[in-house]
Amino acid sequence: MLHKHFQMFSAASGLIANPNKSSIYFGGVNNMIQQQIMDILGYTKGELLFRYLGVPLSTKRLSAIQCEPLIERMLSRIQSWTTKFLSYAGRAILVKSVLFAIQTFWAQIFILPKKIVHFIQAICRRFLWTGNVEPTKKALIAWDKLCAPKVAGGLNFINVELWNKAAICKLQWSICTRKEKMWIQWVHTYYIEENTVWNTEPKNASWAIQKIFKARNNFANAGLLEEDVQKMEKCSAKQLYRTMQRDFPKVTWWKLVCNN
Repeated sequence: MLHKHFQMFSAASGLIANPNKSSIYFGGVNNMIQQQIMDILGYTKGELLFRYLGVPLSTKRLSAIQCEPLIERMLSRIQSWTTKFLSYAGRAILVKSVLFAIQTFWAQIFILPKKIVHFIQAICRRFLWTGNVEPTKKALIAWDKLCAPKVAGGLNFINVELWNKAAICKLQWSICTRKEKMWIQWVHTYYIEENTVWNTEPKNASWAIQKIFKARNNFANAGLLEEDVQKMEKCSAKQLYRTMQRDFPKVTWWKLVCNN
């Protein structure tokens, strides 16, 4: 069926898939049927894990080893900077505007391993206080304090673990409200069916899908039900993060998320 639609697209657009650059991936298909499908389509068999748009694609839990490209990119960026004459304020700007931006793309797609979260924070902490990534005991202020809002005496650095939770909450919101998207239609067809999002326990789903569904607990902690989330016209991970930093009553939390 999918191949038929590809052919229809090719006929309409004039674009043709290159078999030498295309692969087919199987799950739960015996070897004989796999070979028959490959003979018909002319594609080679691909193997997970592979990278797409710079990030690894896998059906299993993201491992620390798979996050090495993320860490290497942060380290290479620091090593390319000339920071000898930068003040603490200058390095703080680089941490906020560059280093945290690098991890944001990954954090809104995956549930990052805690080991990686701690390593990202360690890289940023070392660079802030020393200008490099070498291990150091020099930390004038605790990192948790620096992640606090400025009104609370912090520097408003991103708490990577909390930001990751906020970004995954946005995926949960999408499942509740953006049913026109293909991946969400697939989730509803195979896991939700006639049930509600809040009452669905996709035990046979991948680890990532299960984690997205568990993000409803973060909404529940703010006093929001599925009906409340469905009424949100838009959802900002940034605003979700800000509101998750503090204990807001339900009405205030909801208004902040919906209006920003």
